[in-house]
Amino acid sequence: MADNQTILTSLLKFHDALGRYGDATFDPYDLMASPTGQYLRSLYFKSKPLGMLLGGPYFMADLLFPNIRRLISTKKRYANADAHLIMGYLDLFRVTQNQLFLDTAARLGDHLLSISIEGFSGHCWGYPFDWVSQSGTWKQGTPFITVTPYCYEAFIKLYEATQKQQYADIALSVTEFVANDLKEYRADPQTLICSYSPFDNTRVINANAYRSFVLVHASAFFNIPGYREKAAGHIRFVRSNQQENGSWFYESGNAYNTFIDNIHTCFVLKNLIKCNQVLKSPEIHDTIVKGLEYYLKFLVTDEFSLRPFARSNKFNFFRESIYDYAEAINLLNLSRNFDPRYESILNQLVNKALSYQHRGGSFTDRITMLKTRQTIPFIRWGQSQMFSSLSSLALNPASYPLNNEPHPSA
Repeated sequence: MADNQTILTSLLKFHDALGRYGDATFDPYDLMASPTGQYLRSLYFKSKPLGMLLGGPYFMADLLFPNIRRLISTKKRYANADAHLIMGYLDLFRVTQNQLFLDTAARLGDHLLSISIEGFSGHCWGYPFDWVSQSGTWKQGTPFITVTPYCYEAFIKLYEATQKQQYADIALSVTEFVANDLKEYRADPQTLICSYSPFDNTRVINANAYRSFVLVHASAFFNIPGYREKAAGHIRFVRSNQQENGSWFYESGNAYNTFIDNIHTCFVLKNLIKCNQVLKSPEIHDTIVKGLEYYLKFLVTDEFSLRPFARSNKFNFFRESIYDYAEAINLLNLSRNFDPRYESILNQLVNKALSYQHRGGSFTDRITMLKTRQTIPFIRWGQSQMFSSLSSLALNPASYPLNNEPHPSA
């Protein structure tokens, strides 16, 4: 694997790039989240042929002229980007003992707290734009179970680095949202399903995996036994929806969302791994192994490139994404103990990812089907995740660091 000094050099270059770029960022969804993009996406979901006819040229502009977003959008701050940066800076502080990185993490933590969405049982976060999906329109300020867990982890890590009670209190508040504000359904007495937000009725697999992680972690960290029981129901749902070949569709019971892609497979697996580091269940272990084998067979090529999709529900403009590499590195880092082969695969993926870093410090964001490279650094969509994955790798952990001692505030 790239030695720690090489990884550290990469991280410091990225830190310098962030200093020039600023905390706000353009985003790959800028065109789709604009009023025109929202209208065209709504049209597509009502009438696919008409939506493709009218929307095709608009969305092709993103492929051919990505800088067009500078004319129709502005940079924004994203909660999950800040959370990943916090975790990356805290790991970097542990490696270097440079106070600047701890101070940067604390500054980002202050901002992250300031944009927590009000009106729910605890702190929670979403996106700063309206998003039109097949399930309907997600309004700006809607909290998501796919965003909030990263913020939870960030405040847990801030507490562990500083021992400041305020960070533990914030994390504990987050668990109140996670445990109480999502819709729940029982598929059977032992299987629990949660929604993506407090307002929808979806059955997204990775959403249930994220909720499981927060509940399992909090059950140990804050000594709340009831959370573990709730998480067990969600894990059963995730396991029951694993296909025979080891994969997961994006959503259960929705024929449109039967795609299988790289990052969502990583999301499901990494959350199961973190859960099982506490639960130590042989059944969950077998599910993880089966999922990892599918992932390595169908989403990683023989040349150690990453396929965005193993099964898609739409035409994909992009052949590679730095987001996929960031999540793959994180997943393989967490999976080292499962199989000796994974260390070698991790090595190859790290070297490939580092080859996409520019002299200025950011990474090529995506490579299109035309083999052109998009170089706008979308901090929310891959850049911050790569920073946190490489920072975690610099510590060379054998597993996800979890303090199993109950927290005194519980």
